[in-house]
Amino acid sequence: MRELFTRPLPARLSPGMLLLAMVALTAGLIPRTIDAYDAKNTAPAVPATQQNLDERSTETLAEETAPKKKKPEMISVRPFLSVDRLPPGGECEILIYVTVKEGWHINANPAMPDNFIPTTVTLKSKHKCELTSIKYPKSHPMTLAGIDEPVHTYDGRIAIRGVIGIPITAAGQVDEIEIHVRYQACNDKSCLSPTTLTFKTKVPVAGIGQEVKAVNQNLFRAEDEKEAEESEQK
Repeated sequence: MRELFTRPLPARLSPGMLLLAMVALTAGLIPRTIDAYDAKNTAPAVPATQQNLDERSTETLAEETAPKKKKPEMISVRPFLSVDRLPPGGECEILIYVTVKEGWHINANPAMPDNFIPTTVTLKSKHKCELTSIKYPKSHPMTLAGIDEPVHTYDGRIAIRGVIGIPITAAGQVDEIEIHVRYQACNDKSCLSPTTLTFKTKVPVAGIGQEVKAVNQNLFRAEDEKEAEESEQK
C-alpha cells in the first residue's frame, strides 16, 4: 500500500482514486516535503531572557567549583640526610632547616606558655621508616602585650634534628617520605590558625650489602658546633 502511494500521482484521477489518495495523505502514507515554514519552526526559539539566565547560571557554577587559592605558607622547609641512601636495618640522621618568613615567628617546642601550640615535626614513610630522637633548637623568649609571661618562639632559620630508623624489609626499594611540620605563625599584632606544611620526597634505600656513603657532613658539623657554643654560654 505504501509503495503505491509514494509514486507520482497521475495528472487526472478518478473520483474514487482521488478520495483514496486524500485518505492516504491524511494517514501519513505519502511523505510531505518540509517547506520553509517547517524549517523555521522545527526548534522553538529560546527567549533572550532565558539565555541570559542560563549564562549567569553557568558563570555562578564555575565560580563555585573553581579551586580555592591556597593560603601562603609562613615557613619554608629544606631537609638533608647524612647518607646518600638509607641503610636497611640501620639508622641515619636528618637535618631539617625551617625558615620563618620575616616579620613572623612560630611557637617553640616545648611551647611556653603551656597552652600555646608547639611546632612539631612528624614523618610518614611508604616503607615504614620511623623518625626518632627529635631535637628542637633553643627558643627565644618574647614579651607580647596582654600575656603575663614570656612567649618562647622561633624566628629566622632554625634547625630541627632527628634520627630515621629504616626497616630491613625496605632494602632495594625507593621510599616515599613525607615530612610534616605543624606550626602556628604570629606577628606582633595577631596569630594565624595552626597549619601543617608537607614536604614530599623520594629516597633510595640501599640493597643488602650495598655501600652507603656519608653526605652533608659539613651541615651536621656546623650544627654540632653551634650547639656546643650555646651549651658553653649557659
